[in-house]
Amino acid sequence: MLILLSSTSYRLRAEQLAKILATFRVKAGTSGSIESIDASPKMAAKEIWSLLGARSLFATKRLIVISGLFDLSSAESKELVKMFKAKELPESTSVVVLAQEPLPAMTKQPLVAFCKKSNAVKTISVAVPSGSALSDEIIARAQAAGVTLAPPAARSLLERVVDFDQLLQELDKLILYALSKPDQSISLKDIVDMTSSAIEADIFGMLRALSQGKRAEALRLLHQQLAAGSHPLYILAMLRYQFRSLMLVAQAAQAGAGPAQIQQNTGLSPYVIRTMQQTLERYSVDSIRRIFNKLLNADEAIKTSSIDGDVALDLLVLAMSA
Repeated sequence: MLILLSSTSYRLRAEQLAKILATFRVKAGTSGSIESIDASPKMAAKEIWSLLGARSLFATKRLIVISGLFDLSSAESKELVKMFKAKELPESTSVVVLAQEPLPAMTKQPLVAFCKKSNAVKTISVAVPSGSALSDEIIARAQAAGVTLAPPAARSLLERVVDFDQLLQELDKLILYALSKPDQSISLKDIVDMTSSAIEADIFGMLRALSQGKRAEALRLLHQQLAAGSHPLYILAMLRYQFRSLMLVAQAAQAGAGPAQIQQNTGLSPYVIRTMQQTLERYSVDSIRRIFNKLLNADEAIKTSSIDGDVALDLLVLAMSA
């Protein structure tokens, strides 16, 4: 089986892929294998076909996820189409082709025309919701995380963030913050405070300073945020979001994933992945996990009033930059 999975949203595509993988794991059980291929534009059609058509010695069912296939040259794309038409994949093999919409023009990429027209290809295009459906979507995602997002607050968020993937990233941060509040709700004020690009720049600046061992710079940016009126729990939520994203990228990179595969595994945008990769030289997966636990401990200490919020953040930055 050949499946073309595409979307304008990295996040929605990653979520749909996760559903496909989960279904495969249930059906194939322990005898199934899941493999990933990050196709290079310079790869030859024969090389790709040999990877797709190989039979596994250990697995009775294979699911191969391949990205970058539409970046092949026109000539190699034509060759691969010929192979798909002339040969059959092993019956035990399913292939999911990942693509970012809009797809390349059919005239430049013969593989696009084949995938769209062939009855042998199952096409799954995940649409980004719009209008009232978009508002319903983010409200439902908040509810699924145990957080209340009222329609007026949802509309305010939609007015501030246009790009869908960025919208979901902003929602992730708001949810993390709301979970630390007694009422576990996202207010209009939270949205105004937390979707400020200047504030986020300061938070990421703190992360960059910490990754470079610049303790004084990290403390300066922290005190700048506190002086501007940012609540300590809000700053913690932002840091938790950054380190959670960093953990996802670090784990994928440690497993040998390339940029396209990291997008596939995490659902993060290419920009976020690039910025996270720039900070990974100082951190190992274990050190990121330790820092994340320190963030959780600081959150708990502030909530239980066992320590002043400003002091807790100072101690946290000192520990993170040690």
